[in-house]
Amino acid sequence: MITVILKDLKAALENRVSWPVYYAFDSTPFAERADWFLTLDIHSTKLQTPFLNNQYLFYPFLLQPQITLLAPKETDALVLQNSFCSSVLSGMFSSGCSIDCLQLDPLTIAKPLQKSAVSGIFSLYGIARMTKREEAGILS
Repeated sequence: MITVILKDLKAALENRVSWPVYYAFDSTPFAERADWFLTLDIHSTKLQTPFLNNQYLFYPFLLQPQITLLAPKETDALVLQNSFCSSVLSGMFSSGCSIDCLQLDPLTIAKPLQKSAVSGIFSLYGIARMTKREEAGILS
């Protein structure tokens, strides 16, 4: 479920931003990345009490993706935040997400990378559905 959501978010961002988008766990060396780029990570995930009907088991969930825009360290903070808000928010909305909450972190310097960074944590709520196969006692 999380993998599918991350792929959808990455595709939506790639369609709306002019920078490359990487998963936080991407092994592409930083020296090979563009001056400006985004990383997509999971800040947290919470599953709530499941409920079921005759066919399905439903899991309400909260997924909080964290998106970070990295730019050259001399980039002006206002330029970086405006770039994040105009491009990343557009990409998130285009993905069909209903965004309940956004926490925008202040500008930081990612010291090992010598990059300026601004991050946003989005709160996405949904319900995962799994088919129930009672005869085998398993979920699919």
